[in-house]
Order: sequence, then structure tokens, then C-alpha cells
Amino acid sequence: DATINNGALDIDFAASAIGGALSATNTANGITQSGAISVTGAATFAAGAGNDITLATGTNNFQGAVSITTGNNVSLADAGAIDLGASTVSGTYLVTAGSDITDSGILDVMGIATFNNTAASANIVLDSVNIFGSQVIYQANGGAGTFGNVAFRDTGAVNVNTAVVADGNLRLQNTGTEGTIGGTLDITSGAAITDAAALIVSGAASFTTGSADITINDATTSGISGAISFTTTGTGNVILDNGTTAVNLGTVNVGQNITVTTREAITDSGIITVGGTASFATNLVTDKAILLDSQNVIAGAVTLLTSGTGGDVIFDNGSTALTLGTITVGGDLTLDSNATATQTLGSITNNGALSINVGGALTMADGTIFNAGSGTISVTSTGDMTLGQVTTTNSTAAAITLTSNGGNILDGGDSQEDITATTGTVVVNTGGGTFGTTANAIEITSASLSVSGLTVATETSTANGTLSGTSETVGEASIDQTINIVENLVTAVESGNQILVGSGASTVAVNIDPPQPGPGPVIVDVYSESYKLVDTKEMGPDIPIGQLNNFWLGEEEEK
Repeated sequence: DATINNGALDIDFAASAIGGALSATNTANGITQSGAISVTGAATFAAGAGNDITLATGTNNFQGAVSITTGNNVSLADAGAIDLGASTVSGTYLVTAGSDITDSGILDVMGIATFNNTAASANIVLDSVNIFGSQVIYQANGGAGTFGNVAFRDTGAVNVNTAVVADGNLRLQNTGTEGTIGGTLDITSGAAITDAAALIVSGAASFTTGSADITINDATTSGISGAISFTTTGTGNVILDNGTTAVNLGTVNVGQNITVTTREAITDSGIITVGGTASFATNLVTDKAILLDSQNVIAGAVTLLTSGTGGDVIFDNGSTALTLGTITVGGDLTLDSNATATQTLGSITNNGALSINVGGALTMADGTIFNAGSGTISVTSTGDMTLGQVTTTNSTAAAITLTSNGGNILDGGDSQEDITATTGTVVVNTGGGTFGTTANAIEITSASLSVSGLTVATETSTANGTLSGTSETVGEASIDQTINIVENLVTAVESGNQILVGSGASTVAVNIDPPQPGPGPVIVDVYSESYKLVDTKEMGPDIPIGQLNNFWLGEEEEK
């Protein structure tokens, strides 16, 4: 070990080789060198807050941590890697190394801090709880090289910029586009993180704040290629625009809201945990998918935006209940949640297959529409399913499939038609629940309707439908065998036109209780809704009353 305290005089190191640690103190003057210094152990220098330390010989070899106890403007150089120990620098700080630059202690630097790595693709990793009072510059070979891995930590705000400006700015200076990193990037801040320059990162990137925001949105042509992780707490929001590069979300923990935009696909390789809302968008370019199939934990409304038939979406919210914001998807859409709580879903517009699977009850908020364009729709819940509007132009035998395992399928209460598949089949399954109620029937328009597992089916429909079972009821009509419901059942029969219902192949007359009285057509109220079977106002005595069942006249009409 070597220790020197030179009082009020300068210290000028000639060529020196120290097998242990070095401690040099001069609180009244500076510290310089005229020869290379080699130190096997830790090196500590103290020159007072107003005095400079200049140890910039490129052949220095500091093998242990280099610490500056006090110093004004400080310059350090090392032929190889350098480890920066705890340092307090009141002026500027310049560190040049032929290999990696790292820190093992807190760096407290008030002036501009420059860290220059002269090796190809070497790392600059400064991840202690550092305090930088001005601009920080990372240089790859003086700005003419490329970075390897980069890490930066500051107790204040961090803004990645291309200019030398005030406190809280990091400049990544290298060949070509500044901000290009060949390895990984890790930025941790005690306040907000923003960027005013494009970040182009080949590896993974991680951004961490406390309750402050993270905004990485200046990558207009390219962005971060590896997994991107975010950590905020409390009110901390995240905004990411990854330019033309696909987004791979790693481990994400966001206290408030997150917004992710790219002109490529969005995927996840870790779990996304968000305390507020989440928005994911690839719709600036067609046919870019969103595939977020980890067991994610997003508490607020989820917004999903894609365009083009290739813009498929898979979103899995794990055991957290789904709440939907705006959903506009160009391709297929699959939404999953195994939460047992009620799932409240907003409107969905897509042009492919729509599949929704939830572990609890599912409620479509008043006015909500599921519109799959020409795609099929499959909605499955474990508890009750409360409908808004479900619509498709699909013409297959499973255009719309609604399955409530152990629950009921109910009308949400709006006045609009609930289910529309004009040229396709609507398939309804419950585990013994009801389909609509007497007080609030489900309105359906479809080419055909197939229901099973129901105890009560109450609907107003223009569909041909098939119901099976020996204990089911349709409205107030008992079913002992299959009933073929007449398409376009008329609710008002005019004089001379009664044969439109119940004639020929349109019979609905088997085993209805009470039985049909007479040979004529029969009109059956299978929907448990109040409507006029026959309008008798201003009709003459020529109505063939004997051909009608369930026909009533008011007192003033009896004559």
C-alpha cells in the first residue's frame, strides 16, 4: 500500500507501480501525473473541492475501484476497464477507458460528466444511486464507435437527448444515429424518464422510476428490438412508441396507465401488471398483430387497436377481471380471463372470429356492441351472461355461439335487438339456466336458432329454431317434442289473410297445451311477450273466429 499527503503542494505522480492500495491527499492544491500509474488495489484521491485532479495518461492501470473523495474538475484514464468508487466532484468529470466503465460506489458530480469507452462494443454500466447535477455524456470511442451494454442511474429526472443541456440529460454519443446501442439498455431514475432522441437498442431495455412517468416515444424509424421492461409505482404512467420495431414487453409493473404504440407487432415475454388502464395499438400499419398471452394483470380498461385482416389480437388477463375500453381489431380477436368476478365489457368491433372466455359472470354495459363484421362470435362465461348487442353477417352454422356454464343468459335492458345473425345460426347453451326472462325477452334475428340445456327460453325471434328436451318450456308453451318455430311469425292477422300462419310446412301445432281447437291454423304465443294476435278494430263479422286459438275481444269489440 502507498499513502501520501503532500500538504499545500501539488502532487505529481511519476511512473508508479503499487501492489496494494493507493491513497493520495492534497486538500490545498491539485493532483497530476507525469508518468503512468499502476495500482493493484483501490485508489483514492482527495484534492479539496476547489482543486483539480488530472490523471489522464492512457496507459494507467487501475485494477481496483478509483474513488475521488474531493475534487473540482477530474480526469481519469485507464488502458483497460475501470471501476469508479464513491466520488464527490464539484466540477466536471471525464473518464476514459479502453474497456468497460462501471461503478461500485455513488457518483456525485455537479458539472458535465463524460464517460468515454474507446473499445469496440464495450460496456458503460453506471447503476449506483448516482447524483448528476448536469449533462451526462456516454461516448463510444469519442463518439465514433458503438456501444455494448449501457446502464444509467440518477436520483433526478433523466432525458435522453442529443444536445449538451442542463441537469438530468443523458447523451448517448456514437457513430451514426446517436442513441444506438448494440447491447442492452437499463435506465433508472428518481424522477421522470423521457427521450428527445431516438433510442435504437439491439438488446433488451429496462426503465425504472418511482411514482414518476416514463415516456419513450421518439423512435420514429426504429426502436428497441429486445424485451422492454417498465417499473413505476403509484401515479407513474408509461408511454412507449417503438417506431417501426416490433414490441416485446418483458416484465412490466406500472402503477397507473400504459400506452404502447408500434408500426409492427406487439407481444409479451413477461407478465404485464398495470394498476390503471392499458392501450396497445398497431393500427398505424395494416396486418400487425397484438399477442399478449401471458397471465397478465391489468386492473383498468384495456384498449386494443389493429387494422387489416392480419391484425389479429390475443389478450389474456389471467385471474384479473376484464374491463374493456375501445376495441377495434382488423382480424381475429380472442379475450380470456379466468377471474371469478364479474367481467364488464365495452363495445368490440373486429372483422374476424371473436372469442371471449371469462371465468365469472359477463356483463355487456348498456349500449355495448360486439360486432365481428363477417366473422363468427363465441362468448363463454361461467356465471350469468348479460347481453347488449351481438351482431355478425356470418352465415355459418355457428355464426354466434353463446355459452353460460351454470348461469343465465339475460337481456341487458336496452331497447335494441340483442342478437343479429341474419343469414347464420345462433347457438345458445346453458347449464340449466334461462335464456331471457318473461319480463325482458331477448330479441333475435337469425336464419336459425338452436338452444340446449335451458330451463326457460324466452325470446322474440324471426328465426327458425329447434329446441329439444322433455322438461323445457318456451314462454308458456310446454314442449313434449321438438317445436319448429315459424319464421316471421305474424303478430296481427287481417281479415281474409289468416292462413299466413300455421299452414302447410309452417305448422307449429304438435302437442301444444291446450290442444288446437279445430282444423284451422294455430297461433302460439311462444315468446311470453304481450302483443295482439288479431287486430279486430274496424273489421266486419267475416273474421273466421273458429280458426283462431288464444283469441280475445275487449268488451267494446264483442259486438
